[in-house]
Amino acid sequence: MAKHLAVLDRAGLVRAHRAGREVRYEADLQPLRRTTRWMDALTAQWEHRLNAIKDLAEGATGP
Repeated sequence: MAKHLAVLDRAGLVRAHRAGREVRYEADLQPLRRTTRWMDALTAQWEHRLNAIKDLAEGATGP
């Protein structure tokens, strides 16, 4: 588990804090929120593009 937490720490998703001999980790959700916003915007762009393709395809086969 320590290796997983070290990877998350390097990625900036958790922060390590020493408490005596223990190392405690706290999640940093801000990077995940930024990623979620980016993915939502990308999803909207692709939905728009795919709808445009669909409209073109349906128009080409219409009556």
